[in-house]
Order: sequence, then structure tokens, then C-alpha cells
Amino acid sequence: GEKHGFSSITDGTSNTIMTVEARDAVNWMKPDDVTYDGKTLPKLGDANRSKYVVGFADGSVRTIAQSVKTEVLNALLTPRGGEVVGSSDFDK
Repeated sequence: GEKHGFSSITDGTSNTIMTVEARDAVNWMKPDDVTYDGKTLPKLGDANRSKYVVGFADGSVRTIAQSVKTEVLNALLTPRGGEVVGSSDFDK
């Protein structure tokens, strides 16, 4: 319920995921949010593919490997965690 602007993304817009390819299908006529509580990672991407597509807050679209480390994905999903993540950490 909180509203945040780009200035509240202190990890940087190129290090913060805004949109993601979810594992479970969503009706395009009724978009839904992927729930993330900061602890339990949501199921992302197609389980049959090695990578999935994400959109970052800076407008860029990149792929992330299914095998990405939990702590890297955690860092990318939080806008103010203070973590440093390089593209080499998830773009393999």
C-alpha cells in the first residue's frame, strides 16, 4: 500500500527488478502482482528454460539464469537493500 518514487530506489534503477516473467500464467486482461515478502522467493520463469526475462527500473530488459544465486536475486528484488550486484552475477 505504500507509494514510492524513483528517488526511493537507492540501490539504483539498473539494479532493481520492476517486472518479471512469473512461473504461473496470469490473464493479460487482469494483470496480477508477483508476491515477494523479502524472505520466500517467488517462482520465476519457465521451469523448462535456462533463463527468464526481467524488466529493470531503468527501463532495460535483460535475462537472468534460472541458476542465479538466491542472494543475488534477493538483492535485485529489493530497491533499498544496499547490496552491490554486477550483471556478471546474474547474466550467465
